[in-house]
Parts: sequence; C-alpha cells; structure tokens
Amino acid sequence: MDNLITNTMSISSITAGLNTAANSAVAERSSGTVGKDGFLQLLVTQLRYQDPVNPMDGAQFATQLSQFNSLEQLINLNASFENMAIAQQIMSNDMNNALAASITGKSVSALSDKIVIGGTSDGQIHLRLSQPATEAEIIIRDRDGDVVRRITTNNLSTGDQSIPWDQKDDNGNRLSNGTYSVEVKAKNGDNPIQALTFLKGIAERIRYSSQGVMVMINGVSVPLSYVEEVGVGD
Repeated sequence: MDNLITNTMSISSITAGLNTAANSAVAERSSGTVGKDGFLQLLVTQLRYQDPVNPMDGAQFATQLSQFNSLEQLINLNASFENMAIAQQIMSNDMNNALAASITGKSVSALSDKIVIGGTSDGQIHLRLSQPATEAEIIIRDRDGDVVRRITTNNLSTGDQSIPWDQKDDNGNRLSNGTYSVEVKAKNGDNPIQALTFLKGIAERIRYSSQGVMVMINGVSVPLSYVEEVGVGD
C-alpha cells in the first residue's frame, strides 16, 4: 500500500510539474511565440521528472540545449533590431521637424492635385510629364467633384510644365476663391503617358498631426514628404 501511495504521489508530482511548464508555454504561445523562459522551463521540467530507469539520451539533451541557445540568440537579435528601429524612427522624426521649421517662409514645390484661387497662388497649373505629350487635357473640379473647366493643350515636352489658367469656368465666369482639384490626362498619339501635378508657393506654416508633419502651401496642406524643392523661383 505504501508503495502504491508513493507511486501515486510521484505521478501526481510529475503531472503537476509538466502541467505547470506546459501552461507557461501555452500562455506564451497565445501571445504569439514561445519565449526562452518557457522553453527552458519545459526542458528543466523534463529533466526533473525523467524516468531514472530510462534517462534522456545525451545526444538528445545536447540538441535541445543547442535549440535553446539558438532561440535565445534569435530573441536577443530581434530585441536589438527593435531598439535600432525605434532609434531610427526618433532620429527621422527629429530630422523632419528640423527640416519643416527651416522651410517656413520659403518658396517650395510639392506634389499635390490641388490648386487655389486667391491668396498667394500664381494662377498656373503645374504638371510633370514622363514623356512628350502630343495632347494633354486638364480637368478642374470644385470641392463637390463637379467639373468646372476643361483645358486642352498640345505638344508638351518631357518634364515640368506650367499651364496658365484664367480661373474661369467653361462659360467664362470667374470662379470663386477656394480650393479646386486638378486631373491631367496626357497622351502621346494614342498612348497614355504619366502626368503628375504639383503646386508652387510659400510654405506658410507647419502643422504637426497624427499623419505626420504637414506643410501649408497656398492654403493647401500637404505632407512634408511631398515637398520636392525648396527655394524654387516662380
């Protein structure tokens, strides 16, 4: 009877130890990965409750230790990469903030599909062509998305172009001050080509938002990363 009780207690202890280690590993697994602490706890529990008549093979034990060492190195390496990424992000934010402060009040050029009537706008539509265009149609819409003007121009060369706009609609009526959107459909013969629009003006002020650093140009807010040139003449 005493042997039966002793064996029962030993089995209960083994089961409890294995369950504790397994629960720890499962908890870590539910968070996404099994960490080195859970791995080591499973290994130690396995050694503690191994069968003394049939102990763990030495080669198997060495393999598990090697796996643990590799896991620890990977975890430490991943932590180093995370710290490096955080440091680079902080450095990038500091550089962006310094750059933003330095361009305030200067003439800039930035990618944007917006154009403003009134304020400091030069009244021109600025676009960039990847190839020469035999024809380009410029479509201007109001803030409701309705087309107010279509301008067609021919024989444009590659690169930056400035198209004058009298700020009137298709009926010759002067449009009210405000922000309008611009779309360019350019083609070379029957082949469409890429066209980008941008605006030129004074960097009036800087705004820090959840979307990053924003620059106000001619009343249009654009991300700092969209600014291509500083100190550009009209």
